[in-house]
Amino acid sequence: MLLSEVRVFSSKISRNPFNKELVTVQALLGITAVLIVVFLSWSSALHPNSKINNRPDSGTATLILAFDNIERTFEGETTPGMTILDAMVVSTKAGKISISYWINNKNETTVKALDDHKTISDLTVYLNSRKINIKELNKTLIKPGDIIKVRLL
Repeated sequence: MLLSEVRVFSSKISRNPFNKELVTVQALLGITAVLIVVFLSWSSALHPNSKINNRPDSGTATLILAFDNIERTFEGETTPGMTILDAMVVSTKAGKISISYWINNKNETTVKALDDHKTISDLTVYLNSRKINIKELNKTLIKPGDIIKVRLL
């Protein structure tokens, strides 16, 4: 007799589609999912430069120094009015690379030395794959997402 009562009880549970425990678990999972989505949206809005929201327009630019068969890559925040020369100076300081340059009264740049290289005649600079005249380094503005490549052959 006890056996038949257990079967009836267990069959009642399986037939009930609105089991309170199952509904409670599903509701908690749904609320948790919504909270995660809200938190990620809020977090990326407050921290636009975070890894979650790493877009090209996130406020950083990339500078690649290529010489002596070595490429060194630097990434950093851009500021309004920042030029290619500014990015080069900041990157070389961070990388412990010396740079010597001169700006004449026409605001034209001459790079005299880069690290141990005194002959800079083979220096080429590209901004987003477009070649930039060396004299224009102090005039050419950069913006978030830009890629600057400085090559010394």
